[in-house]
Amino acid sequence: MYTWPVAISVLDGNAMLVCYTTCGESPIAPYHALTYKHLGLVSKALGRAYLAFCPPEERRLLFRLLQTTQHPDSDQMYALDLIEHMIEITRRQQFAERTKHYKDEASSSVAVPIYENGSNRVLATIGMTYYATAVKRSDILERFVPSLKAAAEGISENVERLRTSMHAQPTRVQ
Repeated sequence: MYTWPVAISVLDGNAMLVCYTTCGESPIAPYHALTYKHLGLVSKALGRAYLAFCPPEERRLLFRLLQTTQHPDSDQMYALDLIEHMIEITRRQQFAERTKHYKDEASSSVAVPIYENGSNRVLATIGMTYYATAVKRSDILERFVPSLKAAAEGISENVERLRTSMHAQPTRVQ
């Protein structure tokens, strides 16, 4: 069993909102109190996963929103070509990453999208944070990213199952 903390986030305007995290249960969590915190679309793995894998039309709208509003990444300047390069790398490797080299931090994160079942619409993202000095890159690629992808697929299937069961139940008239 992994003890690295995992978080699930959804798009909330121009940022990702952490809806659930296991930081409280993880004895090795680098961060605590992340639930209901807004994270950047450009600087954090959870945001990068959303930005890289959402449909192109939505990405264009998000770029405009990031340029015209205050958001968690507002204190940092990002050139559009650098963001597009990050998106290209993220899409190629099939997961998003925030490395410790981004800032002078001890931790890194990886994240993947949670798709609406059978579509390219991103419902949410799921990611894991770890101490970069404690985990080999090969473990990230061979163990953790596939586990996150499996969890994302399971969540997608469960959302679809819930949606289907809600539509199948007759409504009661009182």
